[in-house]
Amino acid sequence: MLPEAKKDANDALRDGKLDQWLKELVEVPNDLVFQDPNFDVEAVVGDILPTLQRGILSIDLEQYLELAAESLDLNYESAFCELLCNVGFAIGGHKTLVIKNNWQEKALLWLASIGASGIGKTPLNRMRGGQQLEKQQRHWQEHYKLELDQWEDQEKPKSKKPIRKRWIATALTMERLCALHEDNPAGIGLLSDEILSVLDGLNQYKGKGNDRQKLLMLWNGHSFDNPTAENDRYIPSIFVPVSGGIQDSLLRKIISDENKSDGLVARFLFNHLFLSKELS
Repeated sequence: MLPEAKKDANDALRDGKLDQWLKELVEVPNDLVFQDPNFDVEAVVGDILPTLQRGILSIDLEQYLELAAESLDLNYESAFCELLCNVGFAIGGHKTLVIKNNWQEKALLWLASIGASGIGKTPLNRMRGGQQLEKQQRHWQEHYKLELDQWEDQEKPKSKKPIRKRWIATALTMERLCALHEDNPAGIGLLSDEILSVLDGLNQYKGKGNDRQKLLMLWNGHSFDNPTAENDRYIPSIFVPVSGGIQDSLLRKIISDENKSDGLVARFLFNHLFLSKELS
């Protein structure tokens, strides 16, 4: 390796310093270590992978999660977290768990599943309740279409237009999210392959208005105001669980100084998807 950038043997020879130049050559190591400028997930979890103790769930359910994770060559903890979030979607915002006197919590999680593209996050989610959520929502859609057809066939004056029931959606704007939540008071879960598309959809990174503060308030599960020029929406009990995947190289878009200071990072449960060293 050249001792100095852009200075080669010809330059040294011309300056009469060839011997000195040869003595200053630097050995190149056999095993080069390249520093990744992006976020390294190993820097978060350290050398020891985070694990969950058994006995939290029933034996049958834990065995099922273990087998489901193994079928995708993933860790048990990733399956546990996906199940936990989907169960929260299904429970909705009308039920609360009493932690202590004057302290109640909803089944609300913001889950960011960390893993490379194609690692198996989507099939893992579907196996952990996502498929059942989709099936139920598809049933509601079919029922809504029947009701809508009947409503359109009515003679005027018509009854109130039917509302489509749902409990999950993908990326939405804040205004659209509130509109759907008004029609579905139990809550709207946001599910996406990419968690950043959810945050972008809610205008979190566009720097306009106060949508960032509104985003933070969604996690609290209390009342929520979203007045706009067209509507003055008020939701007495907000419930917006969030689940999505993110590549480790993009984690700094969430784990940033700004997001640490206002508490956005602390609102997320980070679910690390690890491939087994010995693929089945």
